Amino acid sequence: MKEEQLHRVTKRKPCPICGKPDWCGMSSNSAVCVCMRISDGARRKSQNGGYVHRLTDAPCSITHRRITCNFQENKSADFSAIADQYRHTVCPEKLRELADGLGLSADALLRLRIGWDAGSCAWSFPMTDAARRVIGIRLRALSGRKFALTGSREGLFVPDGLTYSGLLLICEGASDCAAILDLDFEAIGRPSCTGGVVLCVELVRNHYPLAVVIVSDVDTPGQRGAKSLASALLPYAESVRVIRPPDGIKDGRAWKIGGATRADIQAVIDAAFMGKFTIKGACHV
Repeated sequence: MKEEQLHRVTKRKPCPICGKPDWCGMSSNSAVCVCMRISDGARRKSQNGGYVHRLTDAPCSITHRRITCNFQENKSADFSAIADQYRHTVCPEKLRELADGLGLSADALLRLRIGWDAGSCAWSFPMTDAARRVIGIRLRALSGRKFALTGSREGLFVPDGLTYSGLLLICEGASDCAAILDLDFEAIGRPSCTGGVVLCVELVRNHYPLAVVIVSDVDTPGQRGAKSLASALLPYAESVRVIRPPDGIKDGRAWKIGGATRADIQAVIDAAFMGKFTIKGACHV
C-alpha cells in the first residue's frame, strides 16, 4: 500500500479536529489527521505525542517520523461510536455560529447530540430507532445541503432529557425539533414529511405520552404526511392533534424565528381538533 507523508496544517488549511493553524499534520488525501491537542475520538496515540484521527472511510497508510498507521474500511459501521466521535470534535465557537445562523440555541442542538464530520465538512445528527439505538447519521453541509452517512437507515431525532409525561410534539427534521425544544416543549423529529411512521408509532406505544401533537410544514406534502402519521398514531395515544404555522411561515423553525412563544404555540394546540381513537359498538355482559 502506498505510504503518504503528513503535511503541516496552515492558516489556509487548519487542523479539522482542533481548528488550529499549527503543530498538527494532515495526510495529502485528507483521510487522516494527527492532532496534537485533542484526544477525544482518536483511533490511537502517535509516537510524536499527537492523536491519530481518521477522517474518511477510505483505506490509507501514512508515515510520520517513521511511524506508519494503517486503516481498513469498516464494512459494518458502528453508528453509535461514529456519532460519539463526531460529538467530541465539535468546536464550541463554530457551534455557536451555526446556532446563531439557524436561529436556534446551542443547548437544543447539543440535546440532539450534534457532531462534526471533518471528512465531509458537515454537521452530524444521529438518527435512532424507538429504543434510541443509533441506526444512521444525517449530515448537514455548510451550504445547508442534507445527506446521510453511507449505510445509514432513516431514523428519528430524539433529544436527551425527554420525560414523555405530557405533550409530545413530533416535528419534521432536526432543526425544527430544536426550535420546538427551545420553546420548552418536549419534541422529537422525524426524518421527512413521510418518513419514520413505524418508528413514531413504536415510540408512542412504548412511552404513551399524555398527548401527541404533530407540527406540520405548511406545504401540501407536509400537511398530507402529518395527517397520515396522525391516523397511524391514533390507536396508541390518548389524543392526537395536527398543527401548522400561520400562512407565510413555512415550518417550525421559521415560526420560532418569527417570534412565536410557547404560549403562542400552546394556543394553536388548544384550538386544534383533537383526534381520539374509539371503539364503536355495545358491550354486553
